[in-house]
Amino acid sequence: MGYAVDMRTGAAGQFPNPLLPAPPRTDTAYIYMYRYADASSTPVQFTVDTQPAGELKPHEYLEIPWPYPGRMLRLCLELPGLPCQLVIPNPAGLNYLRITAHGGTNKRPIWEWVSVEQGEADLNEIDRQRQLPRP
Repeated sequence: MGYAVDMRTGAAGQFPNPLLPAPPRTDTAYIYMYRYADASSTPVQFTVDTQPAGELKPHEYLEIPWPYPGRMLRLCLELPGLPCQLVIPNPAGLNYLRITAHGGTNKRPIWEWVSVEQGEADLNEIDRQRQLPRP
């Protein structure tokens, strides 16, 4: 039997079986922000807790780890007319946020939280389209 050391605490424990699914983690929440191609090709800048965190281009997605369970996260997209959101991400599951820079008939930006099933399907579609040969 193998043993492993938790590098955060120094505690020793049984080495995890690589053939079994990983146990659910409750110490870190993950937000997957993604964006389909839309009318704008300009990257969307975003901040996490007032710190610049990156940009999201059309047909891309990003994983944002949040290692503070139960603590509020301030997520802002640098788009005109779009307020910031205060969110407590769920560490027991994945969180998916779909971004549309110019959506709907009024061309206003849209961001919406979607179900895990919808988010996984959308990310799979983005991956599939990335693998298609470009003309």
